[in-house]
Amino acid sequence: MTEKDIQDGKKIAELFAILSEENKNMAMVYLSALRDKELADSSKDNLQQKSLENQNLNTLKNHQHKKEKIKKKNKTQEQLIKKFLMEFNLSKNLFDVVNDWIEYKKEGGFIYKETGLKNLIRQIAECADKYGDKAVAAVIKESIASGYQGIVFDKLKKIKREASHVNSFNNFLQREYDYNKLEQKLLRNNGL
Repeated sequence: MTEKDIQDGKKIAELFAILSEENKNMAMVYLSALRDKELADSSKDNLQQKSLENQNLNTLKNHQHKKEKIKKKNKTQEQLIKKFLMEFNLSKNLFDVVNDWIEYKKEGGFIYKETGLKNLIRQIAECADKYGDKAVAAVIKESIASGYQGIVFDKLKKIKREASHVNSFNNFLQREYDYNKLEQKLLRNNGL
């Protein structure tokens, strides 16, 4: 109790001393009604407070449940990615670029399911066999940088055509040789 409460109590006692018995009873009934109203209002406020707390708790639980569900999906997807990347034997560089692509798609709200992920990695592996890791990685990076929804594999055909340029002397496609292999072949054939 504070000093002010004590002073207020003394004033009320002095007022009660002056009142007749009938007025004292009326004041008691009035004060009792005020106290009951305070308790009811307090109880009502407590119920509203508890209701708000329950709503907040439910919202928090739902949010945590969603986060756990997303975390579980991400973990499952990460396991699938590793499985398929190992299955199709991609190089470290291409492996990293494919992970970048999958992360890019997640940022846009798209999550690959198992079949789609397997087909994507299979297609990337086939293109890497045909056009080379560097060309495929470059196309994937360009697709990310351009904000494309998909990987533009058609650009690989264009890159391949540009790489195999026409010889202006005889209008034939210029051949590309691995001179180290040719040298080894010549040395073997000549018995050196």
